[in-house]
Amino acid sequence: MINHYSEHSDSYLRSAQEEYSQNGCIKFDQVIPADEALELGLELHALIAGKDNNAQWDGEFITDEERAKTKILDLHEVQEVSGNFEALRHDPRILGRLAVLLGGPVVYHHNKGFVKPGAHGETYGGKFPPHQDYPFFPHYNYNMLAAIIYMTDITEDMGPVKVFPGSHRDGPRQTAEGRPYINPDEFPPEDAVTMTGKAGDMVAFNVNTVHMSGPNKSQNDRVSWLMQVTHPDSKPLNDHREPYQGEELWP
Repeated sequence: MINHYSEHSDSYLRSAQEEYSQNGCIKFDQVIPADEALELGLELHALIAGKDNNAQWDGEFITDEERAKTKILDLHEVQEVSGNFEALRHDPRILGRLAVLLGGPVVYHHNKGFVKPGAHGETYGGKFPPHQDYPFFPHYNYNMLAAIIYMTDITEDMGPVKVFPGSHRDGPRQTAEGRPYINPDEFPPEDAVTMTGKAGDMVAFNVNTVHMSGPNKSQNDRVSWLMQVTHPDSKPLNDHREPYQGEELWP
């Protein structure tokens, strides 16, 4: 295996690659220092709050009453408005690890920042039902992943990402009729692994790994930044293209 991340031993890299291959997900602690992540999180929070774009999904998994009380704010292609996030797209601390998981070069797809607001009065940060990323970004051979950098500490009551280890191995799954998500009864949250963590941690999961998140019932906003990447051999299967898709980030 090519050592794309020379700071760690070959045995560490093999272990990470094997864990990701087996589970379809992996968590890395302190990919960037907590104080750096928190500072980026403050900038990201301000950028996202200024747009006030509510990305909360609708559907049978959430009642109309609940949806009216919830928000999930996002901002696509954060690097367009922040040089710090342009630098983060090319950060070797992130890309070196992702290259190990993909087994080769890292090709860019898109990024977005998220704020899941804390509870204030009757409003709070929303939830996502169980889903795969594949219906949104179908790619040949499935060698695509999402990496999420935590820009705040994320505790159980903040609606962290929950993943279903091994769920990627069966490939794309049937979604609920007319919806991009899977019937929630097929993946109850108690069967998931909850990815709590500290600012600066990173979670990565395969395009076919089923994941979800619960509501943020804490008093604190949950801030994170996601980047979707692929291996060069994993080509898109439809005509949709993101604005900067295809840029080779690493090596």
